[in-house]
Amino acid sequence: MSEIRQDLDTLCAEVERDLATRPFAVFRGHHRALENRSQVDWDVIKSPDFHDYLVCAERLGVRMLVFSHQKLTTQLLDQVRERIDTTDLSREDARDFERTFKKLRGYEGFTSSLELSFDFEGITYIFHISTPWYDELLDMIEDLDDAIEHAAGDEEGGPMGGYFSQN
Repeated sequence: MSEIRQDLDTLCAEVERDLATRPFAVFRGHHRALENRSQVDWDVIKSPDFHDYLVCAERLGVRMLVFSHQKLTTQLLDQVRERIDTTDLSREDARDFERTFKKLRGYEGFTSSLELSFDFEGITYIFHISTPWYDELLDMIEDLDDAIEHAAGDEEGGPMGGYFSQN
């Protein structure tokens, strides 16, 4: 695997087949990358092959791996659509968000991210890969949240949100 893939469905199936040949107990869980715990991320840019990650886990004597993958869902897209529609955006920003959203709608149902993880001596080791289009969606959500937060700050009358009298 030499590049980040646009669709991770094939990789997901490859991971499933490979895990079936290894001694790990596979726990089908949720992405763990955002958990509040000590973690180390595998460098998928320099070493994108999940086989190397699994060999490392085997050498450490890991017995259980957590496997998770996500698809781009209608529900998530509907939430983003609602944010676009309810956020006060400039005409140019609205046009950019709309263009990006239409492009992303074409990936609905595709696998957007895949994660393998294991715990070893109190640290979680994570192999996480996502598609460029999913990263673009996450960036768009962050930009929309920033616009909403900025608008809320403007409505509240400044940085202190109206906590002090403006007499």
